[in-house]
Amino acid sequence: MGAKYTKAQNKATQKYIKNTYDTVTTRVPKGMRDVYKAHAESKGTSLNKLIIDLLNKDMEG
Repeated sequence: MGAKYTKAQNKATQKYIKNTYDTVTTRVPKGMRDVYKAHAESKGTSLNKLIIDLLNKDMEG
């Protein structure tokens, strides 16, 4: 049984996320999300971090 969050903890977390991050939504062909996610995991990272790293690398070059 994992840790349970209280409503207050969840509210605080959501407020932190809202104040700290912007949200970008990307649509990909059906079934490709799992392929991309598996690729990111094979590199030892999350899909989100992989996308951010690739964008930053592209902007540097």
